[in-house]
Amino acid sequence: MPLAEKGLLSLRFLSLRFLSLRFLSFIRATVTGLILGGFVAALSAQMGWQIPQAGRTETSPLRPTADVLEQGSGLYAQHCASCHGKTGKGDGPQGDPEYQPADLTDAARASVNPDGVLFYKIFNGRRMPNMPSFKNELTKEQIWTVVEYVKSLRAHPDSMSIER
Repeated sequence: MPLAEKGLLSLRFLSLRFLSLRFLSFIRATVTGLILGGFVAALSAQMGWQIPQAGRTETSPLRPTADVLEQGSGLYAQHCASCHGKTGKGDGPQGDPEYQPADLTDAARASVNPDGVLFYKIFNGRRMPNMPSFKNELTKEQIWTVVEYVKSLRAHPDSMSIER
C-alpha cells in the first residue's frame, strides 16, 4: 500500500476516532446533565409547591352543600387539624414551630390560593416547610371536599352561603 494511502487511512481512522470520542463526550455530558438536571429539578420541586399551570384556574367540581362540608370537616379533622389546628388558624399541636402552618381562616389568602391551588397543595404536598402529600391517602373527590371545607373556614360568617 502506498504511503499516501496509509496516511489517508490513518487520517480517516483518527478523524473517526476523534468524532466518536467527541460523540461519546457529548453523550456522557448530556446524560450527566439530564441526571443532575433531573435531580436539581426534583429537589427544587420537593422544596416548593407543584401546581400545574392549568391547576391555577381549576375550579372545584363540588358545591358547598351541608353534606360536602360535613364530609370535608371530618376529613380535615382526621388529616389536617393536627398541624393547621381545629379551627384552621395554623396552631395545631403537630405544626412545625419554625414554619407555622398556614392560617386557613385568612380571607386575604383566597386570591393566592384559589380552588385548584388548594387542591394541588393538598394532593402533592411539599418538603420544606413540610406539608404531607395526600394523593395516596385520599381520593380526588375527598380532596375536593377538604378544599370546600377549607374555603368555608376563610369565608366571612355573614357572607357564607351553604347550598341545601
